[in-house]
Formats: sequence, structure tokens, C-alpha cells
Amino acid sequence: MPETKRHRRGIYFGWWSVLFIGLVSGIGHGFNTYGISVFFKDISRELSLGRAATSWAPGIGRAEGGITSPVVGWLSDKFGPRWIVVFGICVAASGLILMNYITQAWQYYVVWGGMIGIGLNIGLTVACDKEIADWFIRRRGLAMGIKFGFIGVLGVLIVQVVTPLLDIYDWRGVCFIWGLILFASVPFAFWLIRPKRPEYYGLLPDGADTSQDSEEDGQDMLARGVRYASSFQETEYTYKQAVRTGTYWLLIAAFSVQNIMSAAFNLHAHPFLTDNGLTEAAASGLMGMMIFFSIPSRLFGGIIADRVPKTRLQYLLTVALFLQVIGLGSFLLFQNLPAI
Repeated sequence: MPETKRHRRGIYFGWWSVLFIGLVSGIGHGFNTYGISVFFKDISRELSLGRAATSWAPGIGRAEGGITSPVVGWLSDKFGPRWIVVFGICVAASGLILMNYITQAWQYYVVWGGMIGIGLNIGLTVACDKEIADWFIRRRGLAMGIKFGFIGVLGVLIVQVVTPLLDIYDWRGVCFIWGLILFASVPFAFWLIRPKRPEYYGLLPDGADTSQDSEEDGQDMLARGVRYASSFQETEYTYKQAVRTGTYWLLIAAFSVQNIMSAAFNLHAHPFLTDNGLTEAAASGLMGMMIFFSIPSRLFGGIIADRVPKTRLQYLLTVALFLQVIGLGSFLLFQNLPAI
């Protein structure tokens, strides 16, 4: 039976979840995506690995996401996202701490590719998106935009912080520190990630007014939640229904290709810049600039998504992907520092 509570005025709880998810995702994915690029050469040199071999560990982590995501999605639907997020953070944090002790290539593949990759895929992807999707309907795009905006902000900061830290500690020490930071977020995950939809706590999605329902019981709140979702033409698909649509498979294909490109680009950005004569600090600054300019589009993309009819969202996605094609294509034509 759902819990029934009177609506309390103040900041809607869902926004606290978005704030935490954005921050912890930025700390985890920011380090995994951008931070490793800063010490990529150090790992390659110390473990006597070539560039391609060094890339295998992050690649393994990406590949695991394709395997674990359907399972994580099913578990999130069945049991709620709280314990999945907590478990994933703990696995990733443990892996980062173990990076302090690796001495051989196979250990690097197991720890970074296995533990860190699978921990972030379990804890900070589908389960977090499930939490946001449960708590927001009308403002879902804004909530997602804020989440990705925080990831961008943290990405900029991480690149700038990791670079000087490498002068004090080696890459092992930096990973150890980041593992402790992730572990420190676990109590907040337990508090700010709720296992059920807002109706079970006497609230409606988006923080919609519930004052007129203060005397209703739990089942009435669930019915009110259904009516609220229906007012925004919210349609839920079962897995079997979704896989029968062409849209589902087109989205998978498009984002698979985009993720392959962006993952490789982000991983090799810092080594590429230093190979072209930039200092470590200058390369970090330029990489930070790249991430910084993505922040407005992360935020405003979410706002626009809330206002564009669902039948027109494909045009927004097409423009976004086409801009990336223009950017990469321009560099292929003009491979010089101004183009970078």
C-alpha cells in the first residue's frame, strides 16, 4: 500500500534527486570519460602498452554497458533504482581504489574495464534515468538537461583538477582519491534515490499540486498519478511493444554509432593534443573548453525537448547529430591547431 503524506511546500524532492544524480554522475562518468584521457599516456608508458592496447580497458567498460543495461533496466523496474545505484557506486569506487595497486596489463583490464566499467554502467546510467523518468513528466527534459549539465560542469572541473594532481600524485594516487570521493556519495544515494514513484510518497510527478488530495488514500493517489500522466499524453510501452517499433531500433543504431565516435574522441583527446605540441596544462585547458561549450546545449536541449511535440523530436536529434558531423568533418579537412 502506498504511503500517504500531506503535500509539503518547498523544493520538490525530485529536484534533490536530479541534483545528486547530476553531481555523482559527473564525478563518476566525468573521471571515466575525461579524466583517464589526461593520464592515458602515463598508463600506457608504465604498463608498456601501445595506444590501442591501452584503449581496450575503457572499451571493455563501454561494451559491458550494452550487456548490462537491459538487465539493469529490468531490475530497476522490478525493485526500484535505489539499491542498484548504491551497488554500482560501490563497485566502481572499489575498482578506482584497486587501481592504486595494479602492476600488470591484465589487472588494468580487469579493474578498469571490468569493475569500474560495470559499476558505472550499473549504478549511474539506466537506474538513474529510471529515477528521473519516474519523478518527472512535464519537466522531464529539463530534469535530464540539468543532469547532463552537471556532468558537463564536473567534466570541465575534473580535467583541470586531475592535471595538477598528477604532479603531486601519480595516476594511481589520483584514482585512489576518486574512489574515496565516490564512496563518500553512497549515504547520499541511499537518501536521495527513492525506490518507488512519487505517488507512493503522497506526491505527483513534477511537484504538481496535491493539496486537494490530502485526504485521499494511497490508491487514489496512484489513480491521480495516472490521470496526470495521461494529461500529457504519456504512453508507456512494454518491452515487447517497444521492440516491434522501427523507432526503437533506429534510436539504438543512431546512438550506438554516436557513442562509439564520442567515446574514442574523448579518450584520445588529451594525448592527441599533447602529441601536437601542446603542454599538459594547455591540452587540459583546450579539452575543458570543448566540454564547457557543450554545457548550454545539454541544458537547453532538455528545455527544448519539453516544448517540442514528441512527433517532432526526431528533427531535434537530427540537427544535434549533424552538428557533430560538421565538426569532425571540418577537422578532417583542416588538420591544424585553429581547427582543433
